[in-house]
Amino acid sequence: MRYGHIVKTVCAVLVLGIVFAGCSSRPSKAYVKKIVKEKYTNDIIKVSGIKRENGYFKDSNIYVAEVSYDLTVLISAQDLEQERQSRQGDNFWANLLTDVNSMMSLGELQRDFGTGFQKNTKVRFSESLSFRKKDNGWEYIGE
Repeated sequence: MRYGHIVKTVCAVLVLGIVFAGCSSRPSKAYVKKIVKEKYTNDIIKVSGIKRENGYFKDSNIYVAEVSYDLTVLISAQDLEQERQSRQGDNFWANLLTDVNSMMSLGELQRDFGTGFQKNTKVRFSESLSFRKKDNGWEYIGE
C-alpha cells in the first residue's frame, strides 16, 4: 500500500514534466551562440565571449534573446588599406564585403573599432535577436 502512493506521485511528476517540456520555453543557449557565430565569424572578424544576457517573449511565438559578445578584428586598418591598394581594379570591395558576410563595410569597421584600428582590436557588443517558434523548434528571424 505504501508503494501505491509513491508510484502515483512519480507518475504525476513525469506527466507534468512531459507537459512542461512540450512548451519548449526558449531557444537553447547553444542555438543562440550558433546564430551569433554564423552572423559574424569570417576571415576578418572573430566572435567570442557570447552570452545570453536576458530574454523575453514578445508574444506567444516570438522570443527575443538579448545577447552580448566580443568581436575581434583580425586585420589592421593599415593592412586593409594596403590590401585595397594592391588589389585596385581587382574587385577588392566586392571581395571585402563577401569576406565580412556583407555585414560591415570599411566605414562600419572604422566606426566600431576606431579609424586606425589595429589587428586584434576587441570590442564588446550587445544586441537583441528574435526567434519564431515553429513546430519542430525555433527559427532565427532577425534583430
